[in-house]
Amino acid sequence: MLNAIPDQDNFYDVTDALEELGMERVTQRHMNRNGADLDLLTQFQIYEVQLSFYWFHVKLKLREI
Repeated sequence: MLNAIPDQDNFYDVTDALEELGMERVTQRHMNRNGADLDLLTQFQIYEVQLSFYWFHVKLKLREI
């Protein structure tokens, strides 16, 4: 889903909205649940990696300023 977002501003808007809706809580609940759907867990892991990658680049850009 996040790969389809064309620019950084929209990416930030979407991820911010997901976090405000409690995405982190939902992710943790499913990740810690026995018998969770493996495809869903994979998608949560991809989401977390993409967020980490995004924030890493944001921090790098802030250092350049």
